[in-house]
Amino acid sequence: MRLATAIWLTTTLAWWSGAAVSAQEATPTGPMSVRELADWIDAQFAVVWETSHVAAPPVVDDATFLKRAYLDLSGTLAPVSQAREFLDYNGDHKRLLLIERLLNETRRPDRHAERTAAHWATLWRRMMVPGNTPEAQMAVALEPWLKEQFARNVPYDQLVRQLLTARSSDATTQRPVPGLGGMMAGGPTLFYQAIGGKPENAASSVSRMFLGVRIGCAECHDHPFASWKQKDFWGMAA
Repeated sequence: MRLATAIWLTTTLAWWSGAAVSAQEATPTGPMSVRELADWIDAQFAVVWETSHVAAPPVVDDATFLKRAYLDLSGTLAPVSQAREFLDYNGDHKRLLLIERLLNETRRPDRHAERTAAHWATLWRRMMVPGNTPEAQMAVALEPWLKEQFARNVPYDQLVRQLLTARSSDATTQRPVPGLGGMMAGGPTLFYQAIGGKPENAASSVSRMFLGVRIGCAECHDHPFASWKQKDFWGMAA
């Protein structure tokens, strides 16, 4: 299966911007070789391109392929030494070999989990406490805790419950955050500290983040465009 993935990625990354292959709409009726399976998958893309009137550019060069492979499979650009090695290599199946090597890296799953957790931690923090205010800068110290929750695959309901039920009196293990001038990173209590401990700030942030609803405009008056009333906002805050 890994070999099939490697072969398919080799052709797909090369044809990401599109290289024409013969259209085959029929569903496979029996066992297929790795090469046949990769060709069949590519053919399905070709059918869509043709029906959508998409012109397929030529196969990309090695440098472009290298960049796409690393970004897709490792989330980073290729190290200079490995990039030179790949570009200087003139043997057969160089692209297939590159994909195989990237797929078989032992730390690839761990690195992917780390980057994904860090990405989601940053997104959540920016959504909960947006902007560049001092409070938003304070919320940066929440990212290590969020990253840990995502890396541990903590269920969504548990993560949200920890955030919403945190109290300022809760004990948290704090540690310095690199590059933040000695700022300490802690647990979910930082969320309430960052919004100033105000119920109205919590209502606006929580409804936006976890309910997908913006009720902040109803803090001082009924919402001018939505059905939310001022009493709804303060009911949420309460």
